[in-house]
Amino acid sequence: MAPPGAPTPSLDGPSDDWDAVARHGTGAYVGFLSQDDPASVAAPYPPATYARLVAVKRVYDPGNLFRRNHNVAPERRVVPTL
Repeated sequence: MAPPGAPTPSLDGPSDDWDAVARHGTGAYVGFLSQDDPASVAAPYPPATYARLVAVKRVYDPGNLFRRNHNVAPERRVVPTL
């Protein structure tokens, strides 16, 4: 039994559940992004955090060897906006 005021469970999939939660804030779980283009990868992070990720990648993986994931490129190509 759901607590009072909880959204009605949906059988239509997680997108309906996310719609009910999204009004309370924004964000993403980066391990499960549905797209891997640079803008989608940068979007969940505040600009300063993404800039730090790019700086770390530039130092420790300048050749972008570890790119077969939701890649943060070693050079700044995308600046996320909030």
